[in-house]
Amino acid sequence: MDTLHDVTLVQNTVIQRNAQGAFVYLLKPDQTAQVTPITVGTTDGNVSSVEGVEPGAVVAADNFNRLTDGASVTNRPAAGEPKSGGAKWGGTKSGGAKPDETKQGETKQGERHKRSSE
Repeated sequence: MDTLHDVTLVQNTVIQRNAQGAFVYLLKPDQTAQVTPITVGTTDGNVSSVEGVEPGAVVAADNFNRLTDGASVTNRPAAGEPKSGGAKWGGTKSGGAKPDETKQGETKQGERHKRSSE
């Protein structure tokens, strides 16, 4: 088993793909979504290590069919989180959102254990 240090983790459900490759919708401070290309590394269970976003960045976690680059968004806390608390790791459950609303996930820095092929 290998341990990867200082990697950025995201839930697999926030990773989108198109003809150009994998990407996430980064939620910018001006309340717009930005298509941000990523490189997916090791995947284990429900999370993957990625390059291209910084730990702590807020990414869209649902309503992808309503998002485009530059779309106006309203952040909602993850299911079960207080409205004033902001995003928590793990908020990707979908729910009824207004067209300009999306739930947010948060990237997380951590260690990943990569299984060896032995």
